Amino acid sequence: MAAAGALLLSAAVGGSSLASTGDARAAFPGKNGKIAFYSFDGSDSEIYKINANGSAQRRVTDNNEGDFDPTWSPSGKKLAYSHFDGTDLTIYKIKGNGADSVRLTDGPQDFDPTWAPSGKKLAFTGYDGNDYEIYKVNANGSGRVRLTDNTSGELGPAWSPNGRKIAFSRYDGTDYEIYKMNANGTGSVRLTDNTVKDSDPTWSPRGKKIAFQSYDGIDNEIYKMDPNGTKRKRVTDNAEDDREPSWAPNGMKIAFRGYDGTDYEIYKINPNGTDRVRVTDNSGSDFAPDWGVRPKG
Repeated sequence: MAAAGALLLSAAVGGSSLASTGDARAAFPGKNGKIAFYSFDGSDSEIYKINANGSAQRRVTDNNEGDFDPTWSPSGKKLAYSHFDGTDLTIYKIKGNGADSVRLTDGPQDFDPTWAPSGKKLAFTGYDGNDYEIYKVNANGSGRVRLTDNTSGELGPAWSPNGRKIAFSRYDGTDYEIYKMNANGTGSVRLTDNTVKDSDPTWSPRGKKIAFQSYDGIDNEIYKMDPNGTKRKRVTDNAEDDREPSWAPNGMKIAFRGYDGTDYEIYKINPNGTDRVRVTDNSGSDFAPDWGVRPKG
């Protein structure tokens, strides 16, 4: 997993794409709100938010370090994200308007945060000195608990909308496949089993589907399946590269990052693969969309 760690750090500081690992998400049911993402402008990566129609893009973080992997809280009022300070990767949270950034973990490599539907905990990927494992922590940064413990690498946790399961990707040294487990770390079940690389699982708002990315040796495309691993269906199908799916809170769209021949931008599409629409159009590359609920009040 040392190579994967190097790739991750490269992505944190340079916007490089990850072929097999990335940013899993869980959608929470509600009215559609903003899409958060991070953008690399050639010097660093920062977090932005935007309306789903591509209007009102706003910067959330603004510093000379690396901020990425944004994920909306169930209320749509806060974001958790990964922060790279030049040495360590750690998890932070921040209000949606960019105020009150708070550090939650101490690293040295913590990333891919995902909120529990209660808003009281987050799961994330952490490095234990040997490989990557899944952890959880209270939303105030206390109570760090390890959930997986094996010689494989586990990445990209996504908490199910009912709070009972966590989906994630496992790397066995050769291939990436998708698994799910109970929220306490027990009962790991393999969902995909093939020669392609499946990763970045994300639950639909009602928990009835899981979208993910799959790499066939040529490019990445977006797929969906039932939570038991059956009814695998392709959502995107083109010669470009599509990754990092995120369901809309109403379940009617999937956001993802796609390559336009020049750079990566954020797109949205119907879950049946129709009506692909570009959301962002920036000079830099945009990554890791997460579609939040519209905050109440």
